[in-house]
Amino acid sequence: MSNEDNDQDICPPSDSYTSINALIPGLTSVKGFLSDIKNGKNPQIFQEGNIGDDTGSIKVVIFNDHRIDPLQNSEYCYLKKVYAHDYFGILQLESGQGTEVVYDKDPPFVIINKTDPFRQKAKIPVCLINEINHCDKKIFETIVPESQNRDTKNQKILNLKKCVSELGYKFSGKLPVPYQDQKMQDAYMLRYFPYYIETIYYILKNLDVSCTSKIFEDNFKVSLYGCGPAPELLGLCGYLRDYQPSTRIVSVSFFDENSWDPWRSDTVNELTPLFWHGIIESQFYKLNLFTTKEAATKMIESKVGESRIHSLQNVVSDLFYRCKEKFPKDDYSTTTEKIADTITDLIGLSSQGSLWIISDQDLPEVQKILQSIADKVKSNKMGEIIMPPDQRHLYSPEIFKLEFVKEFRKNKEEVGFWSMVIRKIYSDRSK
Repeated sequence: MSNEDNDQDICPPSDSYTSINALIPGLTSVKGFLSDIKNGKNPQIFQEGNIGDDTGSIKVVIFNDHRIDPLQNSEYCYLKKVYAHDYFGILQLESGQGTEVVYDKDPPFVIINKTDPFRQKAKIPVCLINEINHCDKKIFETIVPESQNRDTKNQKILNLKKCVSELGYKFSGKLPVPYQDQKMQDAYMLRYFPYYIETIYYILKNLDVSCTSKIFEDNFKVSLYGCGPAPELLGLCGYLRDYQPSTRIVSVSFFDENSWDPWRSDTVNELTPLFWHGIIESQFYKLNLFTTKEAATKMIESKVGESRIHSLQNVVSDLFYRCKEKFPKDDYSTTTEKIADTITDLIGLSSQGSLWIISDQDLPEVQKILQSIADKVKSNKMGEIIMPPDQRHLYSPEIFKLEFVKEFRKNKEEVGFWSMVIRKIYSDRSK
């Protein structure tokens, strides 16, 4: 069902485009990142997928009778002279006469709006959700003790709301967050901490059993990088409870540039028992991942080679924006390569058979960096990519419904993230 009948529509100026949330039926042009691109399932369709900008996302259909240069996943492009068509009540973009695609190799830094009716949602098991709710309650009661009188509690909540708003502003503007400030730590725990518990659980439970059979022993070691208060430790503990009942002891090394006391200690001592009844042995190492040599030294000192799991959660995006701040003249590709080199160097220090779990926000620059890491790992014969970074993962958290915390956070119907899992092949990286 191509759009030759609509060729009488007035063509937009050659350099103009419409934001996705402002599209109406007719001839138009858009700019955005391509995702979920795949070959058509019937003879009429060449390709189909999505294009998204910071206002939304929409389906794209390229017909065989109006073919253009192939659409490429995760690329930022200018899609010219496409038709916005109302297809059974849902607007989608379709190719027509004159449609063309122009790629931008140094795209703007756009956060894709996650409103996308074409995404499927995956559910997290109810048992983990219940434990996260208990965790949420415990965090709130630690910050606002029940023993305080009403006026003191109300004033504390008012101050917390201001800190949460400030934190959200810094996050949305990619600004540095002073996590050494206790108020900022409290705001993070209320606003973001629960969202980041489930990711590692979701990844591990979707790995083939052959990938994890030699990882989890009675006593195994794990390293968490840039982990802050370590929400991923809770997700890991939930996974151990549900899928690895023989594991009794976890020795965890925390690597971060901030101490996050007392919250990281609370995660270990107060929150993990809500998810798992094993023993946690922990050690903290102050580390700045910007400096590869320093990173290597710290890793050697901590005997990181003994770790069976290495996790970098929301580290890639943080490094990306810090690099853009520190090296503003670097183009997109240079920044991507710097970060990929840093993380690849870290992988090179780990032991044979260990797993590297890298997960981050649903942003196009994240997927680019993960793919660059995968390419370097494969070209250096350092490891096997057992979960490639070619698919977004989505789950619909059934949490954050408690009355006393819902005012501190937005209601998210779904959470998306990119992830990659690498199994290290041998210990010494070839130089």
